Amino acid sequence: MSKRLNKKIYKRVVMDQQQGQETPKFYLSKARKLMHAWYDRRYLTIIGPEWWEGFEQIPESDFKAYLKQAYSDADVVFKEVSYGLHPQRLAADFKKVKRKQARKPRKIKETPVRKLRKPETFLITNKHYEKSEVTGEVVFTKRDYKFFIHRTEDPWGWRWTVSDAACGMRIASSDKYKQAVKQAKEIIDKNFERYINTVNVKEEEQS
Repeated sequence: MSKRLNKKIYKRVVMDQQQGQETPKFYLSKARKLMHAWYDRRYLTIIGPEWWEGFEQIPESDFKAYLKQAYSDADVVFKEVSYGLHPQRLAADFKKVKRKQARKPRKIKETPVRKLRKPETFLITNKHYEKSEVTGEVVFTKRDYKFFIHRTEDPWGWRWTVSDAACGMRIASSDKYKQAVKQAKEIIDKNFERYINTVNVKEEEQS
């Protein structure tokens, strides 16, 4: 969508939030997709690279605190770019409208994409530490640590995302299969010891 259309959608939702009015599901759905895409790109372009490429001074025990602060900072920036939209209010309004929906939602047909040769089920973890199942395939292994590719969606279309099988962290993403794999390999090769430390911390937190 164009910046002009994005602005129109954001401002409509913000105006309704300020006036205490119910926003039509069309605008809530569009704003929600834009918000999710913005946070995904924030992770892929700022939060992720900063973590993988250099903050050695951050103790492993502060991993959750670092991510919490990073997303807290992101919330401030998002409110600025979305003209004052409150993410939590948007999520609550969308759930409320969704519950009121009477008819069965239309099934969205996916665009034909490259088929996975050896599909398996894996677990991924989102920013709230919630796990969900996805279908993917292993694309490379490094010292017994497996990395798999799966598909994710944003308002601009489907993307290929590489995550690790040990704890479901997202490593890299691209609209091209091979490019996503290449980026993930470069990140892991460059930061492998830090990756292992991160996995160990996550396993201790879950035990």
